[in-house]
Amino acid sequence: MKLQTSLIIATSVSVAVLLSGCVAAPLIVGAVSTGVSYKRGQDMKSDQDLMAAQAKISRKFTSRPDTDAWNEQRKKMALATGDRIFESDFPRVFDSLTLAVATLELKLGTIERQSGLLTASGIELPPSESKAMRREAVNEWCKLNDFDVSVLDRDFKSSQMKNASEMMDMSDMMSRYEKMQKSLTFQLVKMGDKQTKVKLRFSDVYYPTELETYYKIVWQAVDKQIFVDKNVEGAVEKRK
Repeated sequence: MKLQTSLIIATSVSVAVLLSGCVAAPLIVGAVSTGVSYKRGQDMKSDQDLMAAQAKISRKFTSRPDTDAWNEQRKKMALATGDRIFESDFPRVFDSLTLAVATLELKLGTIERQSGLLTASGIELPPSESKAMRREAVNEWCKLNDFDVSVLDRDFKSSQMKNASEMMDMSDMMSRYEKMQKSLTFQLVKMGDKQTKVKLRFSDVYYPTELETYYKIVWQAVDKQIFVDKNVEGAVEKRK
């Protein structure tokens, strides 16, 4: 009798253990599945917030890529760097300037010798320098507009948003600005028989550091061309 009772108890305990195991397994799988779903939901919410933040910066820059601070810097730069006086006669400076613009592979527009007006467009930096300048400009623009620039460098967590980000290319938000036809305007004024003043101004160039770079490029090209042309003319005159 005691033996039968022991067997009954043992069997009952075994069945209870087996049943508890069968119930626990689905519960564990369900908990894991719920945890994964929750993580995916959190990642998607985080990615959506990041995308919205990036889009906000892009929209703001597209509508107003300039800033008051940059505008003031450009005005000061134009007064300090935009005007030059050359110790050469008007025809020599005008001709050399025209050749310098062509050497820079810019597209000539208006050429009015009588009024001393010359325009050109298409100035740009080499690709590597342009990319570095673009990022520098974005960083400063974000700071001046109270945006967190690190938003543009954060990685998305879900594969769907990563693909969407690559298609939108938010980190390259200045590409449209770079494609604008930045133009130059020269105004020559005869100051004397051997002295000519040249005013150089740019349009659609907002970032002051970029503008400063363009001033250097153009003035160096003009100085070089005037020097070469003077030497050529001098050599011709000596042969005569």
